[in-house]
Amino acid sequence: MKISSYAFIFLMVLTVSISGCAHHGDKVNGEEYRTGEIFFQYPAGWNTFYEFWSSDFNFNYTPHNYPDLDTEEVAGVLDPASSTPHEKYTTWVKVYKKSLPAGSSLESVFSASYPQNSSSFKIITNTSVEIRGNNSYELVYQKYRGENLYQVKDVWFAGRENVYIISCWTLPLNYQKNENKFQVIIDSFTVL
Repeated sequence: MKISSYAFIFLMVLTVSISGCAHHGDKVNGEEYRTGEIFFQYPAGWNTFYEFWSSDFNFNYTPHNYPDLDTEEVAGVLDPASSTPHEKYTTWVKVYKKSLPAGSSLESVFSASYPQNSSSFKIITNTSVEIRGNNSYELVYQKYRGENLYQVKDVWFAGRENVYIISCWTLPLNYQKNENKFQVIIDSFTVL
């Protein structure tokens, strides 16, 4: 009897300690971005573009449209620790939106938005994924922005009237290191 009691206590303590502890690499305890339109969590230590530009450079940030995808910027966060001697930051995530034309599907809009053959655009993976029960599309590719080559992960979601694109950018050598951070944003993204 004594052995089974000790085994039971040991298993209970082990279960509580495993389930209650954060594991190495977990970045869920971070910040939240919320507007009347969207919500997502982002890693601790990251800044919104508004915070970054106003605090570090005394500059009012203006959201940009992304002409490559014909989209409007809704939100953006960045890792200020990703700066280099030549760049203020090299890791960031922006959320864009575009109208979903009547009679169009998310898949058709997604497929028509990227070049099929381009020397400055190299597709790594192109997959459909399910995120919180919703069909989504994910494209990982490399492209130049200025002089730097970036690895980009775009995830497309259908909202009620719009398509939302979470576009995650980093240098190719840093992609694996940042993938979990990107996933926190993707997994928590909600259209309100």
